[in-house]
Amino acid sequence: MQRDIDKYTQDYLASSYDFESIMVSFRRKKVLEFLESYNAKHILEIGCGSDSIVNHYKNFESFCIVEPSKVFAEKAQKDSKGAKNIQVVNDFVESKLIELKTQKFDFIILSSLLHEVINPESFLKDIFSLCDSDTLLHINVPNAYSFHLLWAYQSGLIPALGGLTHTAKNLQQHTTFSLASLIDFVNKTNGGGG
Repeated sequence: MQRDIDKYTQDYLASSYDFESIMVSFRRKKVLEFLESYNAKHILEIGCGSDSIVNHYKNFESFCIVEPSKVFAEKAQKDSKGAKNIQVVNDFVESKLIELKTQKFDFIILSSLLHEVINPESFLKDIFSLCDSDTLLHINVPNAYSFHLLWAYQSGLIPALGGLTHTAKNLQQHTTFSLASLIDFVNKTNGGGG
């Protein structure tokens, strides 16, 4: 069997084998499972990135996206095709709290975002101010003790576990979490409750 080296080179250099794209797909799948399980109808997605959940979940009555990146917000707006029940806001959520508090959300999505904000405690308190007793807040973050980071540490590629990696710093991320530290952080920020 002869190999197509040109195709191999192109595929190898392409982002199709990028680990982050695999994780984006996995996180989306998990968010969709929760949305379907809870039959969410009024959704707030904070930080939609390049592919909002609204492109994949259709069983909603209202969907609000708050995205600070102009490029990502414009893509979300284009993808929404002018639907009246989809609102796209190009701003930081902290700047839109007053307007957002006029809406009731039964599901708020913080997918791969909390570790990127400068002050996660203040940010999360702002998000809690948008919740009521019926709101489900979905948070996911990269795991500071993930398999690939454990492997990188054991291989000597990173000096320690639990700190910001070179990639995280390049992406302007500010915080790392393990599952335990995330749970503790959310509980502490929410006044000790769950």
